[in-house]
Amino acid sequence: MKTLLRTLVRYYCDSFDFFSFTRVWYSFATQSAGKNINGAKTRDFVNWQRLGNDALPDSEMKKATWAGQTGDDNKWLIWAPDVWQRNDGKYVMYYSALDAQSIKQHCIGAATSPSPSSPFTPEASSIVCEREQGGAIDASHFSDQGKNYMAYKIDANSIQKAPSLWLQEMSCSGDKEGLIPEEGTAPIKLLDSDPSRDGPQGIEAPYLIKRGNVYYLFFSTHFYADATYNTEYATATSLQGPWTRADQPFLKSVNETSADCPSLNGPGGASFAGDKVVFHSRHLGADGKPATDPGEPRGMLSAGFWANGGQAGLL
Repeated sequence: MKTLLRTLVRYYCDSFDFFSFTRVWYSFATQSAGKNINGAKTRDFVNWQRLGNDALPDSEMKKATWAGQTGDDNKWLIWAPDVWQRNDGKYVMYYSALDAQSIKQHCIGAATSPSPSSPFTPEASSIVCEREQGGAIDASHFSDQGKNYMAYKIDANSIQKAPSLWLQEMSCSGDKEGLIPEEGTAPIKLLDSDPSRDGPQGIEAPYLIKRGNVYYLFFSTHFYADATYNTEYATATSLQGPWTRADQPFLKSVNETSADCPSLNGPGGASFAGDKVVFHSRHLGADGKPATDPGEPRGMLSAGFWANGGQAGLL
């Protein structure tokens, strides 16, 4: 691997999203460090500034009447935020939180804000729960040919079954743009887990991009807390599929280190914009040295990438 991997934010927890706004790049991450949603911004991918506020504070989360809290520490267990800008200029955040009706499972909700730096206000109702199938997590936005879509994972892990990835067309205009499913549409299955390839934890964290006439579905496999966690991808010429999985992972754990390539331990949860990919990995330990212990905290990294003709890789 010859690409330059740049550490963006140390101890940035688990799944996150990033996007550009007026030449400023923003990233939002899973609940950690005392905040429901952490945020950071940069102009150069070298110097990052953490956002001081919680992007989804408890005072706002109480408006999401569908969401529940754990009994011991009153946490919403908010995971995997994804932020995008809609036609009227407002910002939409997809996120997962505990389901008040089934407290051991998650639903996906949406929140809006006039600015990526301001707290987001949740919608009162969830978008999708899939309670009988184990809940729903890991939502991400995708736009194609004037239509909005939300990719997500049915979290069948919570009921000891194999998870799968799905796609829901979302509203594309008006006050509810991106907040509710488009009328008359139904979810489309993108991909099932392959236990022989993905391990017992299966697949998660879907993220769609398009290059030319080819759709690329990136996703993570195996267990996020150890070195088997990786990022793979599948391709199709239609969102309805069929999807063909690539033979080799897009990102995987590596042990060798050099000035241009630090050690990677479980790289996953990838998000894409332009020619950049950002993902999380335990590539550095608390002492600043390459991680060898899967229990080391995660950091956020970036790299250039290419995707062409049904293939993808790091620059």
